[in-house]
Amino acid sequence: MTRLVSALSLLLAALLLYWLDANAIVVGRLAIPARALLSASVAILGLIGVRPWLSPFLRSPVVFTGFFVIPLLFFVALYFFLLLPQREGEGVRGEQILSALITDASSNGIVEVGFSYPIYTPTIELKNAELFTRDVELYLRVIDARGDSSLYRAVRDAVPGSALSVEASVKGLLSESEEYVFNPLSVAPLGSLTGKAAFVITNLEEGTSLRQALKDAQQAQFELRDIDSGELIDDFPLIRL
Repeated sequence: MTRLVSALSLLLAALLLYWLDANAIVVGRLAIPARALLSASVAILGLIGVRPWLSPFLRSPVVFTGFFVIPLLFFVALYFFLLLPQREGEGVRGEQILSALITDASSNGIVEVGFSYPIYTPTIELKNAELFTRDVELYLRVIDARGDSSLYRAVRDAVPGSALSVEASVKGLLSESEEYVFNPLSVAPLGSLTGKAAFVITNLEEGTSLRQALKDAQQAQFELRDIDSGELIDDFPLIRL
């Protein structure tokens, strides 16, 4: 019976640890005490699981509690309430890793739905320096040679309305691949997110390619904005095509 309890405890510890890792964004929305409690639960279940393999002296309730459980709870509290807050930075920061372009002349299936716009798919990396999950929206701003500014929002995960728009079609095609990310972007606390965003470039002058437009632009940059207020959180330069 003891060995069965031990095996079940180790299994529960492994399952809970896997859930915490796979749902870092959800866990990152919880209060710090709740996260500490979940982490302590994993550790205590693990201790219960290995207890039958300890010596009779260490298995005794008083010694086991004093040698293992109390120190474990102390270090969990120390990390979450003292060490973790010291790691906190400010905001979400972005960086472009790669630059890529899908056009209607490509043979990857985009042409099959009749797109006449270039679809810009840069690979970006976001890093969250804060202690809680942050939700941001990604934009691309291009200022042309005349000083006129164009702002493009990355394709959204949920496109409002029932009509089949270009954005909805792009989302439907690209969502089949796990490498693409869509607005809003959620980044776990003290974590990072890397993926390809998609921008539908709709207002190029006739006969002008996106490559040429970016080459002639005064400035081209990505912007991270708060999903509620629209406040600018960070901007970072575009790698030219």
